[in-house]
Amino acid sequence: MAHLPWLCASVETSAFGRAMTEQPKANERVQVRRPAPSSLTLAAIAVAFGLGYMAALLLGGILGLMLVVPTFGLLLLGLIAAGIGLAKEQKRTGVHRRPYVAVLIALLGMILFLIPGLGTLRLLDLHMRGRVALAGGRETLQAWGVEMLEEPRELMIEDGERRLIPEEKWSPQVRKLRPKRVWIDRLFENEAEGVSLMYGGGFLHWFVVIGPPGSNPDPERLNDAPASPWFRWADGVYCRFAD
Repeated sequence: MAHLPWLCASVETSAFGRAMTEQPKANERVQVRRPAPSSLTLAAIAVAFGLGYMAALLLGGILGLMLVVPTFGLLLLGLIAAGIGLAKEQKRTGVHRRPYVAVLIALLGMILFLIPGLGTLRLLDLHMRGRVALAGGRETLQAWGVEMLEEPRELMIEDGERRLIPEEKWSPQVRKLRPKRVWIDRLFENEAEGVSLMYGGGFLHWFVVIGPPGSNPDPERLNDAPASPWFRWADGVYCRFAD
């Protein structure tokens, strides 16, 4: 029993020593993580909005196109915020350097894809391809268009050099596609005629253009590209854009 105080003191000393040696290791595992800067959050929101705009174009067509102005504004704002944030991050610890670089690359890619116009037009073209496929297919639409080209022009409505096809002549598939107008016009080389289904409005219109196999765009109309490009779907079927 005489050795008991000495034994307790020894145990307390060794326990205190272990605690002191283990404390730095515990401190090494604790890292204080800085919250994401507001500029990085804004840039990430811009990326998400840009992806949403592209999805809206692909799925909604002209409905998605209504978001074009706020989308480009937010993309540019996000790009500026990410650039300034990355410059400030270089002077700090650099914890958020990689996220800044990632959102900068994403924003630059979206702007280069969408602003020249061809990216937006390509998404609208894919939207129309999907609508035609769901409504019955390209082959069915082309067969109807060729049939309309064989109809007497006297039964159609004269509209300058074009002939409007009345709605009672529209096929069930064309009714599902809901074009604004359908007309016959000289669109192909050698002044050959084709059927146009018109969509869009305001500053941008696009047309599904149908002709018999072997129909090629009029070279004079192709001179307007890339402002008014033609996307070839198949032999004699195109999607044409015009402002």
